[in-house]
Parts: sequence; structure tokens; C-alpha cells
Amino acid sequence: MSSRKRSGSRYSKKIDIQYFLVSYEGGEDERKYFESMKNTISRRFENLVFFIPVEKSDVHHSSPQHVLKDLENKATQMNYKLKSDNVYGFIAFDVDHYFSQAHQRNTKTTIQEAKQKGVYLIISNPAFDIWPLLHYENVALLDEKTKKQLITNSNQFLKKRMRKALDDNNSVISDLIPNTIIAIENNQSLQFDLTDPPKHLGTSMHQLIELIDAYLITS
Repeated sequence: MSSRKRSGSRYSKKIDIQYFLVSYEGGEDERKYFESMKNTISRRFENLVFFIPVEKSDVHHSSPQHVLKDLENKATQMNYKLKSDNVYGFIAFDVDHYFSQAHQRNTKTTIQEAKQKGVYLIISNPAFDIWPLLHYENVALLDEKTKKQLITNSNQFLKKRMRKALDDNNSVISDLIPNTIIAIENNQSLQFDLTDPPKHLGTSMHQLIELIDAYLITS
């Protein structure tokens, strides 16, 4: 990625301490993925780059509003200011459910609030599972029927396909970090639009990857 190509000049200078906080709505898969990102920070950046996955304060409350609140509470607890130049706050949630008619207004309000507070958005359509799948499959090349099944995601169609892709490649969620360049390329093909997340399959996970990539062990 471009950030990796520039990394030589970045390493030659003293970098400021960087803090990355990611609050997420999902369960075990997201936890494993973000924990693996934390564990993939290169040792050369020990005590310089800190990645903090923020787990839900209440497993029964996973709306974007609660995800944002958990992020803010964690930042306050650790005395980090989200609008600081060296603090990057992210909230991760799915289009599934939270862009439906009943929740759309609250979700859009939360998105606006997050932007005002300098918080980045990781939104996935229909769900986080699209990101692991993109490490192994160029979804844009699938037939229209399959793409429709993925975006509708009835009976966990997306999760089942993602699990099969992992199994077929003898892989697990926590192994994905070294292959992010493939996932980003496949995601670009989907033309995911963060201004209208329900429109296309895909995710804005690249916003996090592009900021943290230079500090990760990716080989």
C-alpha cells in the first residue's frame, strides 16, 4: 500500500506516540480481529503506537449510539482527547438492522455526531463478515444473484460464506492482518460509498488500515 511505500521516510524520523481506539458493535469475530490487530503492532513501535479495542459495556446494547458512547467513555477513562492529532477514534457497526426504517434516524444522528467529534466510521454492508470474506474472494466478480443474497443476508448467508472461505484456506479471523492489501483491492472493486452505506456491498475498514498499516507486521 502507499503508506508502506512511504514508511522508510517515516521510520527515519521520530514519531509521536499514536493512539488508536476502536469501539465496535459486534461479537466474537470482531473481538478476535481487532485483538489480532493489537497484537500485530511491530515491536519497533512498542511504547509508540497503542491500539485499544473497546468492547461493549453492555452486550445487550450494540446500537451505533452505544458504540459511540463506549468509545467516548474509554477515551475519557484513559485521558485521551479524540480530536487530538495523535488520537484516532473509530466506531464500527453494520448496515444490517441499523439502517432500517425504525433505526435510520438515530443512526444518521450518531454518524453526524461522530463526525463532529472527529471520530472515524467503519461501516460494513451488510455486516463485518464482508471484510474477512474480501481477503479471499473478489465479491465484485460474483453473479448478481449471489451478490443479492449477500446483501440481503438472510439466514446468515454472508457469515456462512465467510466461514467457508476461511475453512477452505485453513485460516481463522485472527490470521487476516497480513493479507489486508488483497481485501482493500477487492473492496475498492465494490465501490462502497460511505455517504450511502446501504447502496453497495463493502466496508470502510480501509480508513483504519491506511492509518495504522505502517506500524503493523504484514509479512
